[in-house]
Amino acid sequence: MLDEATIRQISKDCAIAPDDLLQLVKAGPHAADEMIEMMGALNIDQSDVALLHPALYREMQLTCSKCRSKTRCRRDLEAEVAGQEFVGYCGNAASLNTMRADPELLHG
Repeated sequence: MLDEATIRQISKDCAIAPDDLLQLVKAGPHAADEMIEMMGALNIDQSDVALLHPALYREMQLTCSKCRSKTRCRRDLEAEVAGQEFVGYCGNAASLNTMRADPELLHG
């Protein structure tokens, strides 16, 4: 286990709170996979978002990793209806809607 000073330094380097960093680590490496899939379903280029809006991207990852609607999200993504349904349950809905209205962030 890392000591508290190391955790604080890593969280500072990543620009997130230490508690959020620990929560992300506990959630595992695939805790925000649904966010990436949702961006794809909405035609949003996640690489561009990560590059152009890194702080927002990290915040969205954290929101996704803590989501309690993952089962519904996965089901909607698999059924290819997530693009119509996500607003009702996704904690990132407002950000995703803003992004899909920005042609700079959409796939080609």
